[in-house]
Amino acid sequence: MAIYMFRVDVFARIEKKNDKKKNDKNKNDKKKNDKKKNDKNKNDKKKNDKNKNDKNKNDKNKNDKKKNDKKKNDKKKNDKNKNDKKKNDKNKNDKNKNDKNKNDKKKNDKKKNDKNKNDKKKNDKKKNDKNKNDKKKNDKNKNDKKKNDKKKNDKNKKNNKNENTGCKGKRAGNGGNANCGKTLSLLLYKQSPIIFPTKTAHWALFLWNEKTLKGDIFHASKDGVMAGRTDPMWDANEAVTRLGRSLKKRVEIARGLQITPDQLYEISVDVADGRRFDLLVNNCQRYVTEILNRLVQGGHITRQQVDALAAKGFKPIVPKKRPRRAF
Repeated sequence: MAIYMFRVDVFARIEKKNDKKKNDKNKNDKKKNDKKKNDKNKNDKKKNDKNKNDKNKNDKNKNDKKKNDKKKNDKKKNDKNKNDKKKNDKNKNDKNKNDKNKNDKKKNDKKKNDKNKNDKKKNDKKKNDKNKNDKKKNDKNKNDKKKNDKKKNDKNKKNNKNENTGCKGKRAGNGGNANCGKTLSLLLYKQSPIIFPTKTAHWALFLWNEKTLKGDIFHASKDGVMAGRTDPMWDANEAVTRLGRSLKKRVEIARGLQITPDQLYEISVDVADGRRFDLLVNNCQRYVTEILNRLVQGGHITRQQVDALAAKGFKPIVPKKRPRRAF
């Protein structure tokens, strides 16, 4: 019994020891666990605090970045607005300068145009005055020439009357006496190839006396080209042997004509009245042809005598178109 009890006591002690060890171990484990938990909590707290701090830092950095970006954007906008304003101001100034330059140019152009107009008016006035003076001089010269020609003609009328006295019978163009009256010839003169066409020749009518070998030349003045109208000319008392160096040919039209120089000049003036004058169509050749047609109409010469000239090749260089008949 004693042994039993001793064993029981031993086992109880051993069990206590084991329980104590367990308890101690549990305590230590608990301490360790508590310490681990505490350490873990501390670490978690540290991590959380660190994360919070990092987050706060990040948030702060983000906010700072936003603020900086906003400042930058605001600065850019302000800079852009300033630049745009400068550009607009510059454009306005340039536009104002251009408008001013345009207005100045318009004013200068207007002044120049006004000056040119005034200069042109002055020059036109000078030209008109000069033309008037030249016209007066030419008219005076023509009148003086006509007076001189009239004096010559009046002087030669007496000779012409004496030469024509005693002529009786029919006119030469209709078969009259060739020894009574005057001879009518066609004169062809050379012209300058520089001024006139090469195929042209100046035509004139020569009414002359075979006894005295003198007569009168009737033709159109070359000055009529500038004026555009026919200017009849009468060169009186010209010798047959002195008809000019430029004379190319003399062709006889009819003899024994009972017509005076005054009558022939009157016909030539009547033909030239209101007649245009140029180098191709209404030239001196056609003018002489028209005078010959008037002489045919008056019975001074015959149509056969005029046609004989055309058959020999004496025609105006450009034939005049006849008007069409109305049906």
